[in-house]
Amino acid sequence: MSRALSVSYKMNFKIEFQTAIRGHHIYKDAWAPHIGQKLICKTDTREEAIEYDQNAIGVFKSTDEVTLLVGHLPIEISCLLTNFLNAAPENKLEAFVVGKKKREVELVVPAKYVALTGSKIFGNILFDKLKEKKEKLPNF
Repeated sequence: MSRALSVSYKMNFKIEFQTAIRGHHIYKDAWAPHIGQKLICKTDTREEAIEYDQNAIGVFKSTDEVTLLVGHLPIEISCLLTNFLNAAPENKLEAFVVGKKKREVELVVPAKYVALTGSKIFGNILFDKLKEKKEKLPNF
């Protein structure tokens, strides 16, 4: 006698974009970036971060022992990505170092960001809003 096994599928959507991890001049003594390094992005609830940006999203290096703040998402997109992360508990944002640190207004680290969601609607909204930001801020 054969039995049917239940199978479930979960579809995920991935949105990728490149920008910088800002604030490396503050964290350079605690963190040395290397190309390909995976970092986690989440809301930075520290008082000093909120004073500067109410929607601050920190970029964190995570190991088994500690989670270390190493920078922030650019303020130009922090509100958009805070809304994305708060829209659903399964929404995630990761960063991957793609280049050597460089000086802009401050010391930054080039990164590829990957937003993950289980909702096609959230994915499309984020994609469209990021595209708008890119058109408004060509150097972004």
